[in-house]
Amino acid sequence: MGFMIRLLLALALTLFTSLQSQQPYGIAYRLAMPHPPSHLFEVAIEVTVPANDASAFLDFQMPKWQPGRYSVADFAANVQQFSARSQHRTLASTKIDEQTWRVQKQGNRNITATYKVFGNDLSGTYAQLDSSHANYTGGEVFMYVAGHKPDAVELHIEPPPNWRVVNGRTERSDQHDWRYPNYEILIDNPTEIGPDWTLDDLKIEGKIYHVVIHSRGDDGGRRPAFVHDLEKIVRAEIGMWGPPDFESYTFLFHFAADDRSSDGMEHLTSTQIIEPGILADRGTYYGALSTAAHEFFHAWNVKRLRPIELGPWDWTKPAATRGLWIAEGFTQYYGIEMYHRAGFED
Repeated sequence: MGFMIRLLLALALTLFTSLQSQQPYGIAYRLAMPHPPSHLFEVAIEVTVPANDASAFLDFQMPKWQPGRYSVADFAANVQQFSARSQHRTLASTKIDEQTWRVQKQGNRNITATYKVFGNDLSGTYAQLDSSHANYTGGEVFMYVAGHKPDAVELHIEPPPNWRVVNGRTERSDQHDWRYPNYEILIDNPTEIGPDWTLDDLKIEGKIYHVVIHSRGDDGGRRPAFVHDLEKIVRAEIGMWGPPDFESYTFLFHFAADDRSSDGMEHLTSTQIIEPGILADRGTYYGALSTAAHEFFHAWNVKRLRPIELGPWDWTKPAATRGLWIAEGFTQYYGIEMYHRAGFED
């Protein structure tokens, strides 16, 4: 009997400790870019730990990949000058593996981790910061607190003077603060920060579609026609799927004019599409529309109808699924089909 009582007490203590560790933390991110030519983003993560949390340390982890781009990328290699403090007191920190920095709490409940991230690649995988703009998806910039990815997070962005911020969660033109239900929504959200992007809005069957264009070359006066043609694609896909379950969706286009930058990546309420040419070029114009047909189809197939392995995600190892032939194969076929249904030819 004594053994059983001790066993039950041990199990109860284990359960109590587990429940304690699952209590949500207060997590707030700050992103600054005071020296754009340096290509260095400056990140601060402020963590508030519940009073009864007994853990001795916090682990800050950089993901190995991110939503929409399921191949492994060494984001941690771009991290510089990681440190942690509580108020004005420096806390001991150690990099314990290739993607994890461990901070000793030393009895403190309010902890701030800071670091810099190098980024100079305009793509759906990595970030770019230069004298003309900043762009990121999220996973290549923001670490998460291990064990607390489900916790709500806040984000404050401090852009350079006269630069504006836009992403798929933007609700007003001067917005610098966001609140996300969890880390995975935070990083499933490509963001453009700069002085010269344009915004057009489409209202289709009660939903708002934001069309953001960041162009580094001549658009030949084709932007209004491009937005109109994009509306045809949206209507064709809604005609197949029916009304989407989001209230707004953002198309973020880059016309890089560098003959090398090219990408397209799906996200929960947005897509980011990068073309190497200029909008004034006919091939680039229709190439961007074709890519949009593919990526917008992903708003249903993959972001909502998805292989079970693609969420919730384990950012410490590659995402392995045997369902990519449906996720990408069907989308490739129907992206072309939707492009044709919208009235465009090859």
